[in-house]
Amino acid sequence: MPYIYPDNYIVLCHGFLGTDGMMGINYFRGVKADLESQGCKVVVPKVSMTGSIDERASQLNSQINELLGLRPGASTGRPDVHLIGHSMGGLDARRLVHMPDLRYNVLSITTISTPHYGSPVASLSDSLGFVSRIQCQVLLGLLSG
Repeated sequence: MPYIYPDNYIVLCHGFLGTDGMMGINYFRGVKADLESQGCKVVVPKVSMTGSIDERASQLNSQINELLGLRPGASTGRPDVHLIGHSMGGLDARRLVHMPDLRYNVLSITTISTPHYGSPVASLSDSLGFVSRIQCQVLLGLLSG
């Protein structure tokens, strides 16, 4: 019996320092194309590489709305989505489902290598403070061209 692919969207949520193409490297290398070749509808939002979980979840919500063409007050139905988050993207997805007034239905969240109980890197970043975040953003800006 053939597999029946979902008739709803798959949203790939990138992790910390993730982007769609820094230095020619694609974050979800081949995953989007493979899913689409099987008939899935896939979107890949772009959120801040180094923002907080709250910031990234808010950006994720805005990006999903934009990519799916959802406008405030529109009378169109609420599409169904599946969220697949890698690393910090899983934390963003978990935060997203608790936000008010989503314009879509989240059917599932799948997390891959998500640090649900924290991360030594995040703890180090917190102890270094604001200066390290600015330096990180400057470095990433230089690397991404």
